[in-house]
Amino acid sequence: MIVEFPPKYESRKFNECDIIGDLDRDDKGNVVLGAEDPKTPGTFVDSAGKPTNQRGYLIDPKSGDVVNNHNGQKMFEKKELDERGEVPAPFNLEKHNFNPHAVRGDFDYDRNGKPVVLKGDGKDGAAFSDKRGSKVSSRGYRLGSDNSMVDNNGRKKFDRAHMTHDGDLPKLFNYNGRRFDIVDTIGQLEKDKNGNIVPATDKAGNLVDNTGRRINNKGYLIDEFGNVVDKDGRMIFENKHLENQEIPKIFPFTKFNVKNVMGDYEPDPLGIPILDKDA
Repeated sequence: MIVEFPPKYESRKFNECDIIGDLDRDDKGNVVLGAEDPKTPGTFVDSAGKPTNQRGYLIDPKSGDVVNNHNGQKMFEKKELDERGEVPAPFNLEKHNFNPHAVRGDFDYDRNGKPVVLKGDGKDGAAFSDKRGSKVSSRGYRLGSDNSMVDNNGRKKFDRAHMTHDGDLPKLFNYNGRRFDIVDTIGQLEKDKNGNIVPATDKAGNLVDNTGRRINNKGYLIDEFGNVVDKDGRMIFENKHLENQEIPKIFPFTKFNVKNVMGDYEPDPLGIPILDKDA
């Protein structure tokens, strides 16, 4: 399934690029809405003439439900949206899901473990390519025709406005606020012709990468307890924080509102929640 509908949190596949209309972005990566429909106040029109809400999400003109841009299937009911047209939690926080192996090219690696990015043939503006000739950035990410990051199926997963000038992803954050490069958390793996990873196994039957390091079934480096670690063995996410063996994708521009994860409390004069003891 190219686009999961309706999305399930536990699969950690939802990506806002699947519901945003054909719209430009400003220099900060924010969606620039199209013209407001004079017949339907609060509804806007994207470059293809399709209706969107005030967040730029495609909607069914009759029901107001949010639909995807792949086949128009319903993703969220209108009643699930907040007053700003935003999708419900936890999707409003985790809206940039992708698997890093699916958005990176197929490479050989040098003696230092760095991917060997090749010069492109110039077709479709390809300055760089992987060993199969697919268009990639200088940092190894698959690129679409508009230089946004795409996956193996050509589906946009990250807008070019959010990428660095050389085609890299911003550093992510873990739940402790530590910044990390997602490439440091994935193994070196062979891929089949469709771009899917082909893990190896060790004598104990554990999945491993080409260098013998343990990985999970999504290709992330892990320790003996299933925690995701980086190339230096430092823990990035505990196993209990994974969903479908995927890590949360929290970027510097992720809009996090603490109220989304807090209970219903009365604050004291300093704004600190007043907690009651269990009976």
